[in-house]
Amino acid sequence: MEIRKSLATDEFQIECLFSKCFGDPYKDEACVGLPGRYLLLYEDDHLVAMTGLCHGEGDRLEVDWTCTMPDAQHRGYMSRLFRELLTEVREPLYYSAWRLPDNTIPASHLLYAFQFHKVREGDKCWKYGVNCFRDLCAQRDRVGCVCHEDLYVRDVLYSL
Repeated sequence: MEIRKSLATDEFQIECLFSKCFGDPYKDEACVGLPGRYLLLYEDDHLVAMTGLCHGEGDRLEVDWTCTMPDAQHRGYMSRLFRELLTEVREPLYYSAWRLPDNTIPASHLLYAFQFHKVREGDKCWKYGVNCFRDLCAQRDRVGCVCHEDLYVRDVLYSL
């Protein structure tokens, strides 16, 4: 296993990971400013997980495009990436997390494990399931899918 910052040469594998996790509409946006934008986790020369930091609305620091290959989920990869990523953060960090309308639990289990708390619920309502919950959603064909994006913040420095 290797964890490192993204390079321009990672573009193809990042596009593949994006297509699997988010669908194709945003894969071009994900590769803008690629060198150093993400923290990547490779296993056997294959990209299996990624996350990053960006400056969002109001120049606040936000978690950027975070995902794990579906067949590599629940193995602790994202927790490893987050531990590494958070060692660099010295200010409040925001995270937008998806949630199904009939559920109170966000898609990302990392939020609570890394001391994030909700600051705004239902920030956005997506009616086209680009970043879909796939197996959890009743609308598996992504037609008529509705998901909410809640906003969380980690505003106190915690030791990891």
